[in-house]
Amino acid sequence: MFEAANSVDFVAYTTAFHNFEWKKQGGGQWTLCPFHSDSTPSFSFDRKRNKGKCFTCSTPLLSLVDFIARHLQIEPATAAKLICEDMGLQYDENPNQGR
Repeated sequence: MFEAANSVDFVAYTTAFHNFEWKKQGGGQWTLCPFHSDSTPSFSFDRKRNKGKCFTCSTPLLSLVDFIARHLQIEPATAAKLICEDMGLQYDENPNQGR
């Protein structure tokens, strides 16, 4: 349902639109986790899965939509719409309508 929003580059989007600072470390990308008090980067991005996970607070693998929804404390559909609007992508609120 959120394919367009989840196809957006996780690191590039969170850097450009939500001011996250990512650091390359050990072949991966790391940032401070927004879901707990963090002083060293513990949130890792997995480019192969296009998902992120915190290794300190055990936040599970999150898609970009789920990450933004949780970070901004909004519904996933609202997060998907926001991502699409920010990126100039078409957001279909009723993807199965008429099928």
